[in-house]
Amino acid sequence: MRDKGLIPAVVLCSAARRALETWDLVAPFLGGRSQVKILRSLYLAAPSRLLAVVQRLPADVSSALLLGHNPGLAGLAQQLAGPDSKTAALRHLSEKYPTGALAVFRFDIDDWAELRPGAGRLVRFLRPRDVE
Repeated sequence: MRDKGLIPAVVLCSAARRALETWDLVAPFLGGRSQVKILRSLYLAAPSRLLAVVQRLPADVSSALLLGHNPGLAGLAQQLAGPDSKTAALRHLSEKYPTGALAVFRFDIDDWAELRPGAGRLVRFLRPRDVE
């Protein structure tokens, strides 16, 4: 993430042990610049619940990392991917959203509250096997 310039302003992390362990592994590489919010509500949350959590982010938050669980994350990513998404990224996302994968979206919105299904451009989908 750091090498690709993907440093989130805010991290929304599930309170589940595996999610916290994942964040503990990733955090040192991101330079400690992210505000972290640990949320029990992310544990096994449905895509609609995950979307609602993201929609409550303050408008001045420039970027966010949602660290949670499947099938909710995979479902939300598929819902957010709009028609301008990169073809290869969309194909990999539709095949499987494996543990440790990262879906990177760009949104043309002024406020997180405006986030809706189909509003995102999936620009990158990194699976653990894609990273050396």
